Amino acid sequence: MKKKINKWLPYIEADLNIADIGLHDKKANKWTHLSIVWHCHQATEKSLKMYVIAQGKELLPIHDLVRLIRYADLKDMDKSQIDFIYSLNKYYITPRYPDLPLAKSYIPADKKIAEYYFNKSKEFFLWIKKIIKTDLK
Repeated sequence: MKKKINKWLPYIEADLNIADIGLHDKKANKWTHLSIVWHCHQATEKSLKMYVIAQGKELLPIHDLVRLIRYADLKDMDKSQIDFIYSLNKYYITPRYPDLPLAKSYIPADKKIAEYYFNKSKEFFLWIKKIIKTDLK
């Protein structure tokens, strides 16, 4: 089980690293910030999936964070974490698929929003690691 869980770490850390690099890019624009938020969504999604695997549950091939937290049955989430998941979930599709009708009304992201989601995603990842009690690098 521990080996399966540890496989997720470099992927989560890579998403957080890319988001961090984007936050420090002097040429960053609204599309950069939207991409940062998307990487935060990916890191959070993967953190949830890592938790699901740690619980011995079957991995669902979904990207909806709200469905994932319900499936994961994380009972110790506080209101701020739940609010974070719900708000981050809105950013999933728009920056990745510009031709979809939904993308025409994308939710904008600026540096402040990108920083918020980066910090919350990182906190969430560290919280999940603590919960599953793996001794990670």
